[in-house]
Amino acid sequence: MQHEILSHRINVKTRKQLKAIFRKTHERRWHRIHVPRVKRSVGLLKVLPTESNRTSEVVLIVDKRYRGQGLGTQAYQYARTQVPRTSKKLIANISTQNIASMHSAQKAGFTRTGRPKLFQDRRIKQKYHVWQATPIRKVKRI
Repeated sequence: MQHEILSHRINVKTRKQLKAIFRKTHERRWHRIHVPRVKRSVGLLKVLPTESNRTSEVVLIVDKRYRGQGLGTQAYQYARTQVPRTSKKLIANISTQNIASMHSAQKAGFTRTGRPKLFQDRRIKQKYHVWQATPIRKVKRI
């Protein structure tokens, strides 16, 4: 089943919901994941350059009701084409408990690097794997 990924700004209501989760990220340039038969967005995708600008990170959120339909794999593939020219690789930090997202990333050409890392703050303690892929560059035809 093919789905369409549209690129435009998200609405104010969605921004407010995401602000609590991703306070430090820029709120512009989110890509909506749109399923035509549903007639609404079912997820969000963003590619963020890191501080070094040589690596970009992908953030993916898919509505629970639409998981398991190949949307994650297509979104990760799309993310590989949206990496800024300065970045040499794309990474995804995926929780060790999120098996579905790890499978989607693997199908889209990402590979797991190293051992799980630990993320910890006052409220959360969670292990995650770093997945990495090379960007897909569009070739200019002469």
